[in-house]
Amino acid sequence: MELLERGRVDRSEPQRRVSRWAAAVALVIAAAGCWTGQATQRPYSVPGSAVAAATREAGAEAPESGTIERYYDALANGAWRQLQAQFWCDANVTTVRPRAPGAAEDVVGVLIGDYASNAARSILRTEPLEIARTEQRLDVVGDVAHAVVRYEAVDRSGDSPQRWRGTDFFTLVRHGDEWRIAALVCSASEPIR
Repeated sequence: MELLERGRVDRSEPQRRVSRWAAAVALVIAAAGCWTGQATQRPYSVPGSAVAAATREAGAEAPESGTIERYYDALANGAWRQLQAQFWCDANVTTVRPRAPGAAEDVVGVLIGDYASNAARSILRTEPLEIARTEQRLDVVGDVAHAVVRYEAVDRSGDSPQRWRGTDFFTLVRHGDEWRIAALVCSASEPIR
C-alpha cells in the first residue's frame, strides 16, 4: 500500500514480460505499416490553395472548401445561426482583443451558442463584411485538422469604413463524413489605416 501511495507499482516478472512483448508487437505492426505504405492515417500539411486536392487524395471532404468557407460566408453576412451550424455543439470560441496601445490584450472564451447569441444582439450590419483571405494553411491528421487563416476585412456598415487584419486558428474534427469546427481562436486584430 505504501508503494502505491508514493506512486510506485511493483510489477511481477510475468507482467513485465507481457508488457515488453505487447510493446514489441505494437512496434513491429507500426513499422510494417510504414514500410509497406499501408499506414492508416496519413498526415499532410498544405497551403490553402492545395487543400482541396490533397484532401481529395486522402479521400475526405476538404474542410477548407466546406466548413471554413461556410463559416466566412456566414460571418460576412451576419448569419449567426448558419455560422453556429459550422461548429460542433459546445465548441469554444476564444477571442484575443487588443486594448489601448501599450496595454495587455484581453482574452475572452465562450461557447459557440453564447458567441452566436451575443453577436446577433450586438453586431448589426447594413452591408456584408468584406473578407479577403490573404494566407491559409491546413494540417490534417486522420479526423483532425488545424487551419490557420490570415485575412483583411472591411466593414462598410458605419459612417466610415473600418479596416483590420487578423488571424483565425481553427481546429476541425471529422465525424463520419462531416467536418465541423471544434475550437476557434481569433487573434488580436490590427487596424489598417
